[in-house]
Amino acid sequence: MSQINRMAADYTGLGSTGETVLAARHESEAVFLTPLRFDPNAALTRSAKLGSELALPMQQALQGSGDKGLSIDYRGKEVLAVWQYLPHTRLGMVVKIDSEEAFASIDRFTNILLIIALLTVIGVVVAGLVVSRSLASPIIRLTEVAEQIASGDYSGRIDIDSTDEIGALASAFNNMTDNIDRQRHQIMDKSDQIEKRSATLSAANEEIKSFAYIVSHDLRSPLVNMKGFTGELKFTLEEITEKIEALEDKLAPTEREAIHRLIAEDIPESMAFISTSVDKMDAMLTAILKLSRLGRRVLQFEQVDLTEICNNALASLAHQIETTHTTVLLENMPIIYNDRMVMEQIMGNLIGNAVKYLATDRPGRIRIYAETNNSGTVIYVEDNGRGISDDEKEKVFQIFRRGKHQDVQGEGMGLAYVQTLARAQNGSISFESEENKGSTFTVYLPNKPSAQA
Repeated sequence: MSQINRMAADYTGLGSTGETVLAARHESEAVFLTPLRFDPNAALTRSAKLGSELALPMQQALQGSGDKGLSIDYRGKEVLAVWQYLPHTRLGMVVKIDSEEAFASIDRFTNILLIIALLTVIGVVVAGLVVSRSLASPIIRLTEVAEQIASGDYSGRIDIDSTDEIGALASAFNNMTDNIDRQRHQIMDKSDQIEKRSATLSAANEEIKSFAYIVSHDLRSPLVNMKGFTGELKFTLEEITEKIEALEDKLAPTEREAIHRLIAEDIPESMAFISTSVDKMDAMLTAILKLSRLGRRVLQFEQVDLTEICNNALASLAHQIETTHTTVLLENMPIIYNDRMVMEQIMGNLIGNAVKYLATDRPGRIRIYAETNNSGTVIYVEDNGRGISDDEKEKVFQIFRRGKHQDVQGEGMGLAYVQTLARAQNGSISFESEENKGSTFTVYLPNKPSAQA
């Protein structure tokens, strides 16, 4: 784009008013993409409303028209212009020069011809025909090449050897076409690379999801067996204890004490450790299995009232909110088109975390609000809790991460769930936090097409 801007700003041979302009259509406006000769800061900031009386050549170009002639530019000035729509880039291109400057030479000729007309009418007619032909022929040729480019053939160029404004205009047009063609090939190459990488990443992501599902699902079977055998060992130990009690009289005191310690302390302690470890591993596998299922779940979209979702989540946390003297502000929550279960998971985890990680030395304050725009919905959950230290921020969305606050119950999976659910619909989650001051988590969810129907 910088090369196109430099070429658009190259007015060599275009006189004092000529320029080349590129624009794109955005809704009902033509947005200028390059600096304008009479407005250097116009790129992406200046536009002309379609249907207005300004920038008429560009309006016609963006409506798919290609033509030439006198018209009105973005300044309201009359100009001699050639305009064309470029379908492959969806851009409108206008090459123009003020009619006053373009026809200055004609005016001079007219004055001379008026004098000569007093001597001979024939001389005037012949001179007028020559001048008209010299002006019209290059413009016609320029239009033909512009139409060729518009059809997708970028090989066309304008062969004009003149050194006047029309010749300079043709040269600028050729240079612009060369650079557009070069940029088009570069964009196509990068687009192919992005598509290939996206396909590779998508395949890898599906493999990871499948692997996580298979591993977490298949490993639960041996865990269930281990827990079952632990129960069997407990019953077996009780039988052994009964039989040894019957033989205590035949054992020496030291042997009796050692056996009693093994049966009553060491073996039960080891079995309890095994059972606890199995339960912990089962919980972790269940969490991984849930995360995998969330990523693979087919979303069911419907109208979802976020106020209702948030009130339900707050109701389940009413006791914690009351005991921590927490003030909750729920405001500006819209009705959106989304998956109800997804929104329950997202809001439940975000609000639950805000309550869990409130500071113990001050009353809690939680604010929940949202903003909507043309692209989607942005949800904010803000608290004045413990916050997140700088060395923990990179690990926030990792699975089984609970930071430094080990006194808080949970598996450390809540934010990982939220991130997976947001990404599943091309959304995102981010946060800002300061330790001992609080955090703000932000979830962006793009609009769905059916939501606008």
